[in-house]
Amino acid sequence: MDAAAAFRTELAKDLAAAGVKVADGIERAGAPAGAPQLAAVQSATVADQLGYTLRESDNYAAEALGRLASHAAGGPASNDGAVAALKAAASRVLGSADGFQLSDACGLAIADRAAPAALAGLVRAMALGPDPRLRAALDGLPVAGLDGTLAGRFGGAAAGGAGVVRAKTGTLNTVAALSGYAVDADGRLLVFSVLANGLDPAKREPVLTAIDDGVAALAGCGCRG
Repeated sequence: MDAAAAFRTELAKDLAAAGVKVADGIERAGAPAGAPQLAAVQSATVADQLGYTLRESDNYAAEALGRLASHAAGGPASNDGAVAALKAAASRVLGSADGFQLSDACGLAIADRAAPAALAGLVRAMALGPDPRLRAALDGLPVAGLDGTLAGRFGGAAAGGAGVVRAKTGTLNTVAALSGYAVDADGRLLVFSVLANGLDPAKREPVLTAIDDGVAALAGCGCRG
């Protein structure tokens, strides 16, 4: 609304300078019957928006989608509604939301907590669970070394995981996390979740490298033996 008010104020100034009389209020009117359509715009689908959010780790989009999910379920399109919708979804998928302590929908809040076991459980449900909608969401996970937030990772000793690992990052000043899946050398699908807390921001890169190396080793192993 602030942006709309600023736009209206500046537009009124320009119109007044051009000699156009501007009314005190601006009313919205419908098009007259039979008027031709000049243009139309459609939003990306929710699935496409979710894929973008996961791939690029877009916090603003995550917040918006959380609130939309709450609204679609009959709740308020608010922060509290988004948190409730996420916990309800975790309970449906995992049977419990105990592994999550949430204060927002994107994970930036200082009070947010997520247990690696719960994150791995979500990935497992997405990959192997009975709900095809969850499997469809896997398409949004970044591919190691190729796109999204993993485009610049999995080089050097971790190069064996490039193109094989698909995972969601969780990188903050003092936290580094990676949750996803890989198909190992035996063709077995493995899910994982790695989380490091309390990092020195100046020394975070070696931790990311260590995580990539470990996950790449997991992808390259023959784990049936």
